[in-house]
Amino acid sequence: MTFRWLIEALFRFPASRVLLAALLSAAILRALRAARCRILSISAGAQRTKRHHFVLPRRGGLPALPLDIQVAGPPRKHAAKDAADHPLILYVLDPEPLLFGMAALFSYAQAGYYPMAEGNAEAQFRRLFVVGVGHSSSSFALDAEGFDSTKLRNVRRRDFPPWDHPAIRPGGGSNPCAARFVEGLVDEVIPYVEGQLLGLRPGAATPERRCLMGASYSAVVALQVMLARPAFKHFALGSPSVCFDPAILEDVRTGAAAGAAAASGARVGIWVGAREHEGTKKGPDGKALVPGNVHDKMVEGCRDLAEALRDRGVVVDGVHELPGEDHGTMKPALVSRGLMWFAQGRASV
Repeated sequence: MTFRWLIEALFRFPASRVLLAALLSAAILRALRAARCRILSISAGAQRTKRHHFVLPRRGGLPALPLDIQVAGPPRKHAAKDAADHPLILYVLDPEPLLFGMAALFSYAQAGYYPMAEGNAEAQFRRLFVVGVGHSSSSFALDAEGFDSTKLRNVRRRDFPPWDHPAIRPGGGSNPCAARFVEGLVDEVIPYVEGQLLGLRPGAATPERRCLMGASYSAVVALQVMLARPAFKHFALGSPSVCFDPAILEDVRTGAAAGAAAASGARVGIWVGAREHEGTKKGPDGKALVPGNVHDKMVEGCRDLAEALRDRGVVVDGVHELPGEDHGTMKPALVSRGLMWFAQGRASV
């Protein structure tokens, strides 16, 4: 009652109304300044990104799989006029917590640094869309304050290896979760992204204009996509973890899919951290000498993969070693090297 009387009293006198208006104006200005500070605290190149939710439906006894799809188009100030008609699209698998953000920022900077470039690799960034496809943020408690790395590791182990991971389903059988992810990416996610989120005309995005990037386990997902569906021509792979599932090399060596990928013109770039040669050795104190490494034969497995793909006629660039990088730190270098490799491949067409 007292509060209502106070408000009525303020409105009863002209001077009080002026005072109230001034107080409200000051409060609104403070709120706007705070909001502006929050916006400006985000890197300019990240402000153009948008996150969307998508669900792969139930299939073969598997529950629905919620995904997050992140999109960053070419910055409007620098975008090529025909970017929507002749786009390039980088799909980044397992985009959080690092790969999508790095790719979105790198492409933003390249487009701005070379706004007048024509006919070279740098010019390609003015028509490049970056799309991240990965598990929903809720599945591993991702937010601005951090994420649950154990939960993230578990959903990767569940959905990425071609054969069941022993920590998820013992027995080593063919992994239905990976098959669902691969087929859902090609059959459902790509049409949704290009038709609804990017609004591209039918036929604007072709396999020749798409690149699929993955690192570690998600690089093996990209390899599975290449062997399953001709949706991409370019594959940028960072330390593909075939050493955990070496049987996939036999699929490459003897299966019909690798030959079909070669016939479609698929090209593969492979990068590994030079320090991955050091493997998972421990020091006298029992602690890992290179904590980021996950396997003793990562580099050997990548070289075996490159050789197997070449033997089937697939064009392979690499294996390129990234100086000073281990399995964990090679990802930023993968983004810059992989994106330039994709752009150079398109500039030479």
